[in-house]
Amino acid sequence: MDDNLDRQQDELEALRAMYPDEFTETSSGDYRVTISSNDLRDDSDGVVALRFVLPVDYPSHTPPRVWLVCDDSSFDRQSQPLVTEKRLTKQTQRMWEEGGRGEVLFELIGWLTEQIQK
Repeated sequence: MDDNLDRQQDELEALRAMYPDEFTETSSGDYRVTISSNDLRDDSDGVVALRFVLPVDYPSHTPPRVWLVCDDSSFDRQSQPLVTEKRLTKQTQRMWEEGGRGEVLFELIGWLTEQIQK
């Protein structure tokens, strides 16, 4: 379990460094990375974010728990039908399994960014 905790801390430290303005810890163990989108309607200030919690046995035995957080009034779901929590959860599981059951958050943030900026 100590190995998982060390790996989690290393991954969180890397995310903080890569996303200094976008990374927040909303409560103890509950994190969010805000992703800007070119598909926001008009000039609204809506946000799209990846919210995640790292289970105690992540990354060796369990993928992170993830949620999509967005202001539906500013995010065009019609143009982004694949960016749903169900799709996000499946993608997280797939990336985690295909990546050897290791750290996946950086790759997942990249995938989500591509999806919402298409």
